[in-house]
Amino acid sequence: MAILEASATGMPVVSTNVGIVSSLPEELIYRVNPKDAEGRG
Repeated sequence: MAILEASATGMPVVSTNVGIVSSLPEELIYRVNPKDAEGRG
């Protein structure tokens, strides 16, 4: 819910591509790829 509220107010949203984020348009969300503790991903 917080992701939808933030994007509705115009705040930049950064998230990994999980949950509801995967179904939102790419123009709304800055997606990052998750990495493990050693930086592999």
